Amino acid sequence: YYAMLGVANDAGQKEIKARYRQLVKELHPDKSKDEKTAEKLTEISKAYKILSDAEKRKTYDAYYKASVG
Repeated sequence: YYAMLGVANDAGQKEIKARYRQLVKELHPDKSKDEKTAEKLTEISKAYKILSDAEKRKTYDAYYKASVG
């Protein structure tokens, strides 16, 4: 999710929120002619939903560290 949003693993909430907003503006259907825009927006929204919630982010980080090794 961090890579999807283009932020570091230790990014703060303000940075995550700012990047999310930037991506939403860039991928808005009125601005982007890419056919997969809706799919990308869905994935970005999912990533933001996890990373913007402290508990969900903690769980995600624990799972990610365990899976990577």
